[in-house]
Amino acid sequence: MCTAENNDRITNQIMQIEESRLQYLRKLYPLSELMINSLEYYQNTASDLTRNDNAAGTLLLLHSGEGRIAYTHATYTLTGGSFIFIPPATPYRISQAQNLKLYRLCFSGKLCQFLATKTSTSFCKPTFTPELHTLEEKLNQILQQLGQRQDSEALTYNSMLLWSILAELLFNTAISGTDSAPNPIESTIIFMEKNLNLDLTLEELATKAGYSPSHFSAIFKEETGESPITFFINLKMQLACEYLKQTSKSVKEISYILGYSNQYYFSRLFKTHIGLSPSDYRVQFS
Repeated sequence: MCTAENNDRITNQIMQIEESRLQYLRKLYPLSELMINSLEYYQNTASDLTRNDNAAGTLLLLHSGEGRIAYTHATYTLTGGSFIFIPPATPYRISQAQNLKLYRLCFSGKLCQFLATKTSTSFCKPTFTPELHTLEEKLNQILQQLGQRQDSEALTYNSMLLWSILAELLFNTAISGTDSAPNPIESTIIFMEKNLNLDLTLEELATKAGYSPSHFSAIFKEETGESPITFFINLKMQLACEYLKQTSKSVKEISYILGYSNQYYFSRLFKTHIGLSPSDYRVQFS
């Protein structure tokens, strides 16, 4: 399906894969592991863009312009040449758009969570990409294909383009040998991701980064939009969401896995950060 609007303020193209075609892709391995749901292009938009897609992960690629993106408890500035990944079931809002030229690619499949947790690029903040021109060409190919045809060959071609786009963004620096050593904040985030079963303190994280607690908190919040402990808790809650959706582990078991000896304290934290109790979240999303 294609919709477009043209006037002095806004130019949009929205391409969605029909549900019957998605059902077809879901039967084909390995295409079913990662497949396009929709691709949208926005230019000069004056209105806010919001999304809460429970099934799909989202890639936002900003070709040019600037806007503010808010999700979970963080707010960042998106600038030209940057991209950001939003995990499934994560509401977000783009506002204060100026001369915006934005691609929004939604995709689903079992690999969504792998991409969120196993790659060097964080889902937590915008990242600059030097591959902008190549990526835009591929995104425009998908837009053109979806607008013209949605037969099996076209869908397979578009799915392969999706894999190529994500490979460029997520793994290019890792395999090129040009990636520099992570800065102290990136190293701290990696350390957090590897120790979600611990109850890390601000002092421990600051020591790991080589800063005083106050200076560490200031630079961490400047780079991520969140305090170190809030960021760490959000990582824990994201993992808790996956346990609730994909396993039958009890809330008590999950709380222990994430380093909380008191399941009621864990449940309160979960509701504060996610907006639902663990049991309600499981009912709604599993």
